[in-house]
Order: sequence, then C-alpha cells, then structure tokens
Amino acid sequence: MSTEVFALINFVFTSVLAFMMYRYYVLNGFENQKRNEEIHQEMRNQMESVNGRLDNFENRINRDLMDMYREMNSITEALPKKKTTGRNSQIPF
Repeated sequence: MSTEVFALINFVFTSVLAFMMYRYYVLNGFENQKRNEEIHQEMRNQMESVNGRLDNFENRINRDLMDMYREMNSITEALPKKKTTGRNSQIPF
C-alpha cells in the first residue's frame, strides 16, 4: 500500500467523519432547540394556570370582603342612634 493511497483513504475517512459530526451537530442542535421551545411553552402554560388560580382566589377573597363590609354596614345602620338632646349627651368625654 503506497503512501498516496493511505493519504487518500485517510482524507476520505476524515472527510466522512467530519461530515457525520457536522450533520449530528446540526440535527442535534435543531432537536435541542425544539425541546427547549417545548419546555418553555410548558412553563408558560403552567404559569398561566397558576395565575388563573391566583386570580380566582383573589376574586373570591374580594367577594368575601365585600360581603363582610356590607354586613358590617347593615349592622351599624341597625344599631340604635345616640340621643343628642339630653343632658348627658352634652357632657364631653
């Protein structure tokens, strides 16, 4: 086997190996990018779900507070009013 044939076989082998490695790098890069996009989309979906649940919880708390304020107002309006015409009502405390 002459040196020229050995050099040619080495060149062809190296070229094929380089092409295979480049192809693997490019295809794997696309697959990694696709996987990253899927992960990010899943994270966005989860955050939307969490934000929706928090909004529902906040709305429920606000409704409960409004109900409580309405009850407090109705109770204070139902209390008897203080008389302001008698002798004891003119004494400052």
